[in-house]
Amino acid sequence: MFIKNYDKEAIIENGEEISYSDLLRAVSNYSSFIKKTKAGSRIAIVAENRSEWFYAFLACWNTGTVPVPIDFMSTEEEIAYILKDCK
Repeated sequence: MFIKNYDKEAIIENGEEISYSDLLRAVSNYSSFIKKTKAGSRIAIVAENRSEWFYAFLACWNTGTVPVPIDFMSTEEEIAYILKDCK
């Protein structure tokens, strides 16, 4: 990733600015949770639209896993369908 200024804001959430350096640090931390997962494995992300969702999504890319975003408002049946279908 080519970033000229790591202190520049990457995300603004609820008026709080998250810099590129903070974003990369968070993605690295999230990646450490899933780094032992085999590349190509699916990782379901069931969360509200928040910065943590973005960190998890990028961490999947960083570790070679496949992010499966699921709307946090989904019903149990919808989640079950998505998880079965993403295989």
